[in-house]
Amino acid sequence: MDGIAEIRKTTTSVEAKLSALITRLDEVEKRVEFLEGAEKELKANPPATKVELDQLWDKVEDMENRSRRNNIRIVGIPEGKEGQDSVRFLDGLIPNLIDSSGRQLEIERTHRSPSQRPSSTDRPRPILTRFLRSADRDFVLRAARIKGNLSWENNNIMIFPDFARSTQLKRDRFKECKKILHTKKVSFALLYPAKLRIDAKDGRKTFSCPRQAMAFIEKME
Repeated sequence: MDGIAEIRKTTTSVEAKLSALITRLDEVEKRVEFLEGAEKELKANPPATKVELDQLWDKVEDMENRSRRNNIRIVGIPEGKEGQDSVRFLDGLIPNLIDSSGRQLEIERTHRSPSQRPSSTDRPRPILTRFLRSADRDFVLRAARIKGNLSWENNNIMIFPDFARSTQLKRDRFKECKKILHTKKVSFALLYPAKLRIDAKDGRKTFSCPRQAMAFIEKME
């Protein structure tokens, strides 16, 4: 029996790694196809300017984000709590977290990211979860935002959209702005891909530059 349990454990681990690999291969394949087409276009035309290269990179970044359209990142679940079947675990956990037991959510696959398990002193890795439909992903994000604080077994849980790393870095630049807006109790939204919209007294203001946003926030009463 111990041998069978060990085989099952090994098989589950391999399946999780394979799922993560499939997700990455899908993203890489789409990038390669796009870049191959872009290379042909560049060969047929004069050398690209910096502006054109920036536009090309923006398209690649947008394509990667589109490939993640059905994904969320769940942060705060201790390592190993998902057991051997992370899909079944999240099928039960997510509806309880966001109080939405009436809606049927279909999860396509899940895995911890990055694949290497951290030491016991490190934070648990986020769980990358891909839904079968983007509508389910949008529903979960909206429900989590409405509920606010999410908790499970005395662990604070957070649910985020899954963006390309370059996009996430741009969004992270607004962290200090968001912190001050929370303190001032000012309504705001971080728009895709990385724009901060502030509901000011004289109307909504949108900023793509964190410095400009901060300058405006500091002048707010």
